[in-house]
Amino acid sequence: CGRLGFDATGDDVVDAANETDPPRPDAPSNALMMTFTPVADTYIVSETVERLNNFGAEDELRTKRDEERGLLRFDVSALPAAATIFSADLQVTPTSVESDGSFRVHPMREAWIEGTQEGAPGACNWDMRNLTMPWSNAGASTPTSAGSIVTTFTANGLPPLSIAVPPSLVEGW
Repeated sequence: CGRLGFDATGDDVVDAANETDPPRPDAPSNALMMTFTPVADTYIVSETVERLNNFGAEDELRTKRDEERGLLRFDVSALPAAATIFSADLQVTPTSVESDGSFRVHPMREAWIEGTQEGAPGACNWDMRNLTMPWSNAGASTPTSAGSIVTTFTANGLPPLSIAVPPSLVEGW
């Protein structure tokens, strides 16, 4: 789930840390808060036996450093064209954390298709971003398929976690 605070006129915007927080006291009266849920999610796996498998129909989004990468896509077309984004949070609910529980968030630079499989051959996968186009960098990695790290977080607290992401990331969507 992603949350954005913004002003519909594009002047000032409101910030909130989570869904129950009220707007800031200095927020303009027309300040808006919107919540966006992913419209597409999948994960890709580097392991040889699953490298060409698609997980778009899975209920979970797995990640594991350099072995599994989670992909999320948000539709923010409901944002007013003149909106100025002041804050953006990514809310996640880890169900299992291995190792140190640290995660990196990268913007995607290449379009991808979620796919409809549950661990069966299909795209998107480690090598392909859709049925006909490979990733420029296998595994949806930097520098061409994904951009530089925009934030990091550690999943060692109680879920859900609210991770601040740069407003410029959302403005670029």
